[in-house]
Amino acid sequence: MPMDPVYRVCMAKEYNVSAWLLLGYEGIATRTVPLNTGEASRIGWESALMISSVIIRRLRAPTPEPEEPGVPAVSGPSNLGLANDIMYEFATEFEAMKKAEGVYLTKKERLEKEIMNEGECGWANTGGKRRKKKRGMEQRISAELESGLGEEVVVVEVEVDEAANPEKLPVV
Repeated sequence: MPMDPVYRVCMAKEYNVSAWLLLGYEGIATRTVPLNTGEASRIGWESALMISSVIIRRLRAPTPEPEEPGVPAVSGPSNLGLANDIMYEFATEFEAMKKAEGVYLTKKERLEKEIMNEGECGWANTGGKRRKKKRGMEQRISAELESGLGEEVVVVEVEVDEAANPEKLPVV
């Protein structure tokens, strides 16, 4: 049974999981029933207004002209770009949540993040060198995971912008 999108948004906000938040907002935006006052209260009135504005903007978007004369154009909103519209509208919330997500990482996720950071901080983008280093890092991840450390959760320090979402600060 699929999870109710309003419940998914609530859980995403409680546990700082941006993927759930996006799926929840997409579910709200694409369902046939509008938010009621109880649901708006549960996800927060500001969030309810923001998702409503995404829905309204998409409904009012101009429909494409027909490609051939005499052939009707496809009318109605498309779900293409919905995720981008939601990410744009809720950019501050997603940014704060991404920072908070960084606090709770499995060993594998922490190592993958290290790889990405090392890659952004000066790996030469010259042919085989980059691939060779990437393979080396992948082997390092495999070796560390096989050494018995498994999928334990590792807490890393992350700076969180308190102004962005003061009531959802991670506890470290």
